[in-house]
Amino acid sequence: MDNPREKWNKIYSRNKSDALPALVLTENASLIPDQGHALDLACGAGANAIFLAHRGLIVDAWDISDVAIAELQRKANTHNLQINARAIDITPDTLKGKHYDVIVICHYLDRAIMPMILEAASPSGIVFFQTFCRDKRLKIGPTNPDFLLAKDELKLLTTHCETLIYRDEGPSLDTANPLAGMAYIVVRA
Repeated sequence: MDNPREKWNKIYSRNKSDALPALVLTENASLIPDQGHALDLACGAGANAIFLAHRGLIVDAWDISDVAIAELQRKANTHNLQINARAIDITPDTLKGKHYDVIVICHYLDRAIMPMILEAASPSGIVFFQTFCRDKRLKIGPTNPDFLLAKDELKLLTTHCETLIYRDEGPSLDTANPLAGMAYIVVRA
């Protein structure tokens, strides 16, 4: 079996299409500050990082795939965007001592680092989180339940935060719904 970096490098080597920013960001863009520092955690191709940089934020974009990171950094340089892309295996230590005004996590679930993610948000920092649900009925996203949200789990993972927005479309079968099979939450840390 491939190690995670090799697995994701293969995926990003094959998939060259430009992804769209996550719905949790686009639907709630009014909550994004006009300036500050942002983190796009497990950024993949970097659509969220690019979206945030275009809005005036300085963005750290981290992912395990050096293929995805190289392409994102190329795009950032070409368009003169303030994105610091870094190929990194995300661990609790990765987040120590960091403070961000905005943190975005999409299609990535590591429950062990959730407390560190929330601690990395600056006072009044906003965290945008969107990923797949266990009760999804469409054949999209991961199948391993370790990487899928239980019902209302995002609320439980962010109990000590102020919930600004919560949406759960996990059981939706509407293929026209871009959030079908997923849930999102926006919290103030």
